[in-house]
Amino acid sequence: MKHYIWFILSGIWIVASITNYYTGQSNTIILFNLLSAALLAALGVIQSRYERNGDAGKRIWKRVYIISLIAVLLFEIAVLVFLIVT
Repeated sequence: MKHYIWFILSGIWIVASITNYYTGQSNTIILFNLLSAALLAALGVIQSRYERNGDAGKRIWKRVYIISLIAVLLFEIAVLVFLIVT
């Protein structure tokens, strides 16, 4: 189950973007949900690849994880600023 959590979260974000599309939400929110789903799916692939490499792979995985969290937070801040300004 631990290895599939990123794919499950990605699926939830895809469902959220589809729901937002059919309820008439803004395209910015839909795009944010789709990009978040893509990032979470990429994290799932990266995790499954690097955890097979032992300790060296786990160190690389931790770096990738931290960088991706920072990227998501910066993107979310940019979306919020965009929504506030417009």
